[in-house]
Amino acid sequence: YNAAFESIFGCRNVSDVTILSEKQEKQLDRFNETEAPYDYSKTVVELFMEVAAKYPDQTAVVYQDVKYTYSEFEKITRKLAGALIHNGLKTGDVAAVLIPRCEYMAICSIGIARSGCACQPLDHTYPQDRLHFMLEDSGAKLLITTQKMRELVPDYTGKILYLDEIPDLPEYTEKLPSPKPEDLFTLLYTSGSTGVPKGCMLEFGNITAFCIWYHKQYQLDSSSRMAAYASYGFDASMMDIFTSLTAGAQLNIIAEEIRLDLLALNNYFEENEITHSFMTTQVGRQFAMEIESKTLKYLSTGGEKLVPLNPPEGIRFYNAYGPTECTVYTTLFEVDRYYDDIPIGKPLDNLKLYIVDDKGHRLPAGASGELLVSGRQVSRGYLNRPEKTKEVYAKNPYTDKEGYERMYHTGDVVRCLNDGNISFVGRRDAQVKIRGFRIELTEVEEVIRRFPGIKDATVAAFDEESGGKYIAAYVVSDDQIDINKLNAFIMETKPPYMVPAVTMQIDRIPLNQNQKVNKRALPKPQKAVEEMIPPKNEMQERICDCIAEAIGHREFGITTDIQFAGLTS
Repeated sequence: YNAAFESIFGCRNVSDVTILSEKQEKQLDRFNETEAPYDYSKTVVELFMEVAAKYPDQTAVVYQDVKYTYSEFEKITRKLAGALIHNGLKTGDVAAVLIPRCEYMAICSIGIARSGCACQPLDHTYPQDRLHFMLEDSGAKLLITTQKMRELVPDYTGKILYLDEIPDLPEYTEKLPSPKPEDLFTLLYTSGSTGVPKGCMLEFGNITAFCIWYHKQYQLDSSSRMAAYASYGFDASMMDIFTSLTAGAQLNIIAEEIRLDLLALNNYFEENEITHSFMTTQVGRQFAMEIESKTLKYLSTGGEKLVPLNPPEGIRFYNAYGPTECTVYTTLFEVDRYYDDIPIGKPLDNLKLYIVDDKGHRLPAGASGELLVSGRQVSRGYLNRPEKTKEVYAKNPYTDKEGYERMYHTGDVVRCLNDGNISFVGRRDAQVKIRGFRIELTEVEEVIRRFPGIKDATVAAFDEESGGKYIAAYVVSDDQIDINKLNAFIMETKPPYMVPAVTMQIDRIPLNQNQKVNKRALPKPQKAVEEMIPPKNEMQERICDCIAEAIGHREFGITTDIQFAGLTS
């Protein structure tokens, strides 16, 4: 209040008033002291070549019975890079990859990078229309695929290189290009709010900054073994491949048939002495709670809000957060005990975070606002989307330090805690208006998950036939859940309008190809229709008018529980 009162003087508009004091601003600046200098001219290509020369006989990549030493891997990726150049591709051109899970996920990623081109990984589980759009939008000049998967993109007219041709490619003896940090490294498509995917352009400098931080944070070196768990079109796959193969570590690509079988997955980890793994939040949380791993040293999860749990013993367990636009991770938090609300952590090296209100004013610790990110991992923008790029990428007005000139608007609502950790609140565009009140669906999910017996839950909003929206909850439990008791439990801490109108008990929460909750696959709720009995006399009419004026709607009858209609003290 003192800060707001002081800032009033000299402000012509109320919107210019700030609640951030000078002392609080200095505290936030201390949290942003993340500079960790390195050779900014280097790229992941140089880092890979250094470890390939240092550890030529050490295993680089493993997929089932296939193994490549660093020397063998260097040779085949050189041949692939040469083939792209021979086909007329130049620095910055896009080469797309549409293949099944196999060792070529790594070969193609590194080979394309060595050619100076940008890799566009495509997930073969995507619908054909989406694959067609992504290839057309990217202007990919060459597609690496198999004969079978070529059928998924029959309209593609660019050059084709089939996987089975790569081993027999001729040796490339000329000097390969050396990509610069500002050159295009990869093109990753994210879902757009309009339903049209956006091609996010990451540069070589972005992924290099991330890899250098990762090596230090996770003590990743030539003695480490990394599990490549993520789907190939997901940004975490790029993390698995490039962090390990620029550190001299061994990369083990997990076969599709064991990815979701946690016991089989852990058996594989132990047989292959896996030390590092990333899993999406839903799978990673389940693994952490149910599996005892003898070899795993580091387990990270990310992609969705992490529900409270007791972390596994003997493993350093991390909650990671980061939009694709900021190169995989932006913040990291080590879950070393049970937390009622698990933070997403502090910024990575060479990143600065700002939490702001709708007017762009920085907010003090404890206040919720939009998260902005600046630093060496902030990507170039969206391909062929200048207006969208301009909307979410902006000049950074909060610092003039080199490397932090641009910032990205995440659209995520967060708050800074007093120790500098960030707590995730929700998405700005995920807020739903129920009976005139704006709510976060994740807030409802968190309460439901705390109810005894519930193993997992998700919440979705649906349109009312009469207009407006209602909430439906989906819960997973081994026992039959008493819905009335659950609703009463929710109302102990939340207002009535946050109680789901429908609660369905299902066998499991459906996941998409990236192992995130697939809300489109949830069964449509059957909402019980309450009979709206109208007022029968003047007194009832006047009471209903008063209630309607207070809560802003007339969706209730004389027998309706007015708490559920939205009336509070």
